Amino acid sequence: MRRLSLLLAVLLCCGIAHANPSALFYMTGSSSSIDSFLAHAGKIDLLVPTWYQVDENGLVTGGPNQTVLSVAKSKGVPIMPILALFNKKEFHALATNSNAQNEMNQAMLREARLHGYVGFQFDFENVDYLDRDLLSAVVIQSAIVLHKAGLKLSIATVPNAPGYPGQGGFSKWMFTDWRGAYDLAALSKSVDLICLMTYDQNTRWTMPGPVAGWQWTIDNLNYALQFVPKDKLSLGIPLYGYH
Repeated sequence: MRRLSLLLAVLLCCGIAHANPSALFYMTGSSSSIDSFLAHAGKIDLLVPTWYQVDENGLVTGGPNQTVLSVAKSKGVPIMPILALFNKKEFHALATNSNAQNEMNQAMLREARLHGYVGFQFDFENVDYLDRDLLSAVVIQSAIVLHKAGLKLSIATVPNAPGYPGQGGFSKWMFTDWRGAYDLAALSKSVDLICLMTYDQNTRWTMPGPVAGWQWTIDNLNYALQFVPKDKLSLGIPLYGYH
């Protein structure tokens, strides 16, 4: 679902009109993505690299790119790595096992202290819409642990306007398998930042169209702003295409 080789997120946290927005950069392990960060590190306010994964047992795997870590520290760019899980059954197992969640939380604390991260970003996708409350509960507990340690927690969310499935089998699948699990109101009370993944509007399963058309992006942004304070919202801007 996610294509992060080149992706910028603009943090909507400026209270002063015409103030420069904050720029969050998603970085994968590809050479082009790393090169892009190294070339523009001075223009990035928060680096979110795809360095970690977690499984149903709370086992966290992954680690930093040492070159990126060194450059980020020298440039004063804070790092908030992604912790990812893209499997329905594994997420459900994690969300219903307090011991597994504790294992995950302790691993995040360990890695943050070891490498100087400011926190972590959850990227839990392909979550069943029936696990909506479980997802919110996992986030609450992790936020408590990280905040107590002086760290931050953010979460990437699939854009879910208008909040219900709509017409057709594809719309139903998108809601039950991708969009319906994110309770923006509940999540925003726990995390420091909601990162709205305003991409991909069109995919291989749809008619041809933009990755993130203007009106589609605005509609999802306005929907999210009904539930999320703007100082806690980040708007994803895809810098890629398929054809």
